[in-house]
Amino acid sequence: MTVTLFTDTDFKGGSQSFARNKSSLKDTKVGNNPSSIKITGGEPVLLFKKEDWKGGVLYVKGPKNVSNLGSKKAGGKSGFKNGITSLRRTPFDLDLNVTIVKNSKGEFPGDWNSSSTAEKAVLTIVNHVNRFYEDCGALLKLSVAHCTFRTDDNKFVVKRGGADYPASWKRSGEIDVVFVHDFKKVGTQAKSKPPGFGKSITVAAMADFVGGGSGARTTEELARSLAHELGHYCGIHHPSANNSKKNIMFKEGNGDSIFDRVISADQIEEMHTTLSKNVFRKGDR
Repeated sequence: MTVTLFTDTDFKGGSQSFARNKSSLKDTKVGNNPSSIKITGGEPVLLFKKEDWKGGVLYVKGPKNVSNLGSKKAGGKSGFKNGITSLRRTPFDLDLNVTIVKNSKGEFPGDWNSSSTAEKAVLTIVNHVNRFYEDCGALLKLSVAHCTFRTDDNKFVVKRGGADYPASWKRSGEIDVVFVHDFKKVGTQAKSKPPGFGKSITVAAMADFVGGGSGARTTEELARSLAHELGHYCGIHHPSANNSKKNIMFKEGNGDSIFDRVISADQIEEMHTTLSKNVFRKGDR
């Protein structure tokens, strides 16, 4: 794939192709004022208004030619003509601080029956999300930086308002993810809030059925919940799904797999806009 920026609209003026990430365009042939872009191949590119991949974000997925980066009609975005200062082609890393909650009987969430089973399941879930992100061109990659087992009966089954955790469970610069057995409220499978609220992502390994009964959730179901809550955490909400049941941000899970879902270019762009302002996004700076 080739990514070529041009100083003028309609692919005119000085130009330069970029095979790698560029944290500053200042000393390149196009400087900080590219006005159009050509992308061959099907890979995505992130364009930022500030150096070091910060500030406003424009997400463009190839193959695509954008004749005016400042025109939404042309495939650009207001303020991005002569306003791009860095470019990203590879995924950003998001480190997860995972907590797995046991109860005082030594029971694990869902149908996990040992520490090794639980750890293996978490890694599988994260791999599913990474495959989803890669397939959709989200330019994000999750890694489990820490995985800790904690015993707490009150958090094993989360009651209303209980998806809040002690400071000792959290780590600076990482996204805190807590796997619990279940939520007391029937129908709730996961919870989170945007990063500014300082809340953790909570995912339940069991699902309660409205008609009664419950069942352990598959790793693909759990991956869908994790990706959905990461969407909330990174600033996208249910209305962004536009009522499409296939969108990862559709409100109801219906027990389906993450691989039955999609994420839109606008949603990816919004996630990166949120991430560009937060310390838990990591890149090769």
